[in-house]
Amino acid sequence: MKSILSFIALAWATLFKKKTSNDVVVQVPAIDISQDTINHVIDIVNNVKKVVESPVTILVTDLIPGTLDNKIVALIDEAIVPTMAGLTFVKNWLETNPPQDKNVLLNDILNKVHFSDDADKNGFYHNLAARLIMVASDGKVTWSESVSLIELYFKQVFGIK
Repeated sequence: MKSILSFIALAWATLFKKKTSNDVVVQVPAIDISQDTINHVIDIVNNVKKVVESPVTILVTDLIPGTLDNKIVALIDEAIVPTMAGLTFVKNWLETNPPQDKNVLLNDILNKVHFSDDADKNGFYHNLAARLIMVASDGKVTWSESVSLIELYFKQVFGIK
């Protein structure tokens, strides 16, 4: 609870603090995850969004940026498809359509997301980002912290309310 309160206090203090004219600083020292890792998780979710909007078949490794720490890449690579498959959004659908191959499963999930309405897509991306933050932190960040972090990140960096 103390780390959440210090996170909220820090978030409030740094809200809209500019590093340059266009870049917003997102500082989260009370949470055990680096800014670089957070940026990579956001890049992964943005890659998922791009793929959902295109008809291209992809591999899991296509979603993960190449500059991320190998340990974190391994954690995310192992967790991304099961994480997506575990989201309620696609879980029931997958129980009736269980593909055997990880990349086939990934493409099936992304196709399911592709044909969903925007509200469901946004919920999927938000949950995916929060869960990947937890995975990338190797369990050091809680669900509440990861959701707060994603909210803060998008509010500060993208001005999304």
